[in-house]
Amino acid sequence: MPSIDVRGHQVPNGSEPASRQSILEFSRSVPSVKACASEAAAIQHVAALKAAGVKISEVYPVFVWRTDIHALLVWDGLHWSGTSRLRMEAQQSGDLGLPYTPQGPHDLSMLKVGRIAGFTDSLEYGSGWLPFQTFAEPFPNSCVAVVFQPIWNNSVKWQFTSMTPPAVYDLDRTGFRVMFPNENDKSRAHALMYIAVGF
Repeated sequence: MPSIDVRGHQVPNGSEPASRQSILEFSRSVPSVKACASEAAAIQHVAALKAAGVKISEVYPVFVWRTDIHALLVWDGLHWSGTSRLRMEAQQSGDLGLPYTPQGPHDLSMLKVGRIAGFTDSLEYGSGWLPFQTFAEPFPNSCVAVVFQPIWNNSVKWQFTSMTPPAVYDLDRTGFRVMFPNENDKSRAHALMYIAVGF
């Protein structure tokens, strides 16, 4: 009977004759990193391993190098995640007026961060509006949330001293638009840091 060695590989015992089956069992028990150019190719690789008899679990995961997004991913039998094991669970309750796409088991959680500085380009309905902020690269499927932190700096030309809380008015996988409630002065400068979460 084959046994599991100290590195977790399935190897035949010394008394067993060599056979193709023992080599296959050894090969299946040795994890490797497969380069895949897309999500579809990664899913196909996992399916091929299952068809060959590989048992996939959190203890015996599958590693894939995604050349399209330059990331090492792990399939634990249920979900894809990065090697940091960061996994997002998203949900929406009620009709918020913003687009929402439920996260699937193959969707990878992603973060985007940035900074914005400028003036409201329009005043409508008693509020001030910044231009639509477009991400350098869109999220593959959906942007779920954007969190803001105002920047205070009164030593620069435009005097970023407004602490009016920003609100999200528009949001999709390509970017977002910020609105400042009750703002009626285009001369007020704003500076923000943001974290966008999506998949």
